[in-house]
Parts: sequence; structure tokens; C-alpha cells
Amino acid sequence: MARDEDGTAIGCGALRELGTGVAEVKRMFVVPAARGRGVSKAPTSPSSSSGCWTPQR
Repeated sequence: MARDEDGTAIGCGALRELGTGVAEVKRMFVVPAARGRGVSKAPTSPSSSSGCWTPQR
């Protein structure tokens, strides 16, 4: 779940674990108002510590 500065949900995605430390992105959604801000790139960026993304189960 991705949230902006005030805690509003702005995106979500699903990962499928393929093995230890390996996963594929199954789907990603970002609300239209948050598109173009790099929200969907944050969880896959090697230089990011997930940014605004929080794991949910």
C-alpha cells in the first residue's frame, strides 16, 4: 500500500514470491491524481527503501 504525506492511500500492488529474495510484480495500481510522481517505481528501485510503500497481508 502506498500512501502520501497525509496517509491517504494512493497506490497498491501485488507481488508473487518466486524464491528467497525473488518476486515478480503481478499488478500495480496508482490513483490517477498520483500518477507521474514515480509512485509505482519506488518498490522496484534498488536505491529506494520502499519510500511510501508499506507491506500489507
